[in-house]
Amino acid sequence: MSAGFEGRTLVIATMHRKEEVIAPLAEKYLGVTCQVPLHFDSDALGTFSGEVERTQPP
Repeated sequence: MSAGFEGRTLVIATMHRKEEVIAPLAEKYLGVTCQVPLHFDSDALGTFSGEVERTQPP
C-alpha cells in the first residue's frame, strides 16, 4: 500500500513537531524516509492563530 513512493525522501516542513505524528505513519505506509528541514520557519507564511497574517490561502 505504498503508492509507488518507496525509497523516496519526504520533507515535512513544520516547526511545531508535527513530524512526530506524520513521519512514523508515512515511513510505515509509504516506504519513505522523512526529514524536517533545519531552520524552516513555517510561521513566516502566516499562523492559524493570526499572530502573523496569511497573505495566501493555506
